Amino acid sequence: MIWRKEGKMDEILEDKEMLAYLKLYPSQFGVARDKKGQSAYQAAFREWDIRKGVLKGHDFRRFLAYSLERMYAMTLKEGHSHFLLFVDMNQYNLRQHACVACLSFYVDLITQYEKHYPNTGEHIFLINTPRIFEGVLQIIQRLMSPHTRKIMKVPYVIDINT
Repeated sequence: MIWRKEGKMDEILEDKEMLAYLKLYPSQFGVARDKKGQSAYQAAFREWDIRKGVLKGHDFRRFLAYSLERMYAMTLKEGHSHFLLFVDMNQYNLRQHACVACLSFYVDLITQYEKHYPNTGEHIFLINTPRIFEGVLQIIQRLMSPHTRKIMKVPYVIDINT
């Protein structure tokens, strides 16, 4: 596949710059298993300062590719084709996470997932989601496939399946 070659995806999991980004934007991979034994992954926004990263010129597009590739590679290694993802939105705020400059982060995340890893999520849960995320969600849900809208659960914000 051309995108894998152009993005050096076969090398991305060993990319030292991406490993350094994990310290700035930590995620926990393979933290739990569901009843089928599938891996469940976790990310927490409270530890991510997306605004600062955007202003510093961090390569979020590559880091998101790294994160999706890592999650999918671990899922395949476990003998599964789908994963569960829990995103803790606790401490999500307008300044660090929902600024105008930050929108490219969400657009890149959804675009890469839909284009390169479609239908690999079995369930995606956004937990502790504040109402201020509603505006961002309304923008990015337009980029989501019907499948992604169906599997994404966002308690206490809005029903994205409408």
